[in-house]
Amino acid sequence: MLVFRPGLLVAVLVTVASLAILGPSIAEAQRQINFGLTLIQNLYFFTMKSDAAVYTDRLFHPASSVRQAAVLAISLRAYVLTAVAVGLTLFFTKIRHLPALNQVLALTLCAVLLPPLSNDYTLIHMLLPLSLLCFYAVEAWRERRSIPGFEGSFACLCLILGFGTFFTMQYAFSNTIRCFALTALLVIAMRYPFYWSELDSLDATGAEFAPTTGKVSET
Repeated sequence: MLVFRPGLLVAVLVTVASLAILGPSIAEAQRQINFGLTLIQNLYFFTMKSDAAVYTDRLFHPASSVRQAAVLAISLRAYVLTAVAVGLTLFFTKIRHLPALNQVLALTLCAVLLPPLSNDYTLIHMLLPLSLLCFYAVEAWRERRSIPGFEGSFACLCLILGFGTFFTMQYAFSNTIRCFALTALLVIAMRYPFYWSELDSLDATGAEFAPTTGKVSET
């Protein structure tokens, strides 16, 4: 299981150090980042025409660009709070108890799926879990182990990384395919434990990994 406290400390230190490197001061760097986030918010999120909250509001009020921006601002805050709650709930109830490889996969998927704005460039993050899964596949093949959920993981990754957005007729259609594949991969990551070794499979309940089947048996 990944250790939470050192990871949190590293995240804080890296964030502060990154702001200091950007300069000219930590406060000024954070102010410029906030300005950039606000600009992206206004250029992309607040110009969306297909938000469900806007459609619902137009059923009861006349269309207005000012009102649309206000509705989108409220829906953005509501979504961010919901995403934070969902992410924290998943982490503390499920993800933090998974094997290390599952944690990396699940946390990366949450980082891609949960932000209110996500595009093709965010899929770069999937290269890390893909690399780890490739190494894991080699080790599993050497040990002749059958890994439940492993084939499904690579099938989802093929749709996520290999589905050519710019070679499809509809961009929205390709994004829908990817969203389904990302969600399916997250379910697999939280349902099927990928134990790298027998020691990795030991938990507080005394469960022990069975190398020949890839399953957990009680000792």
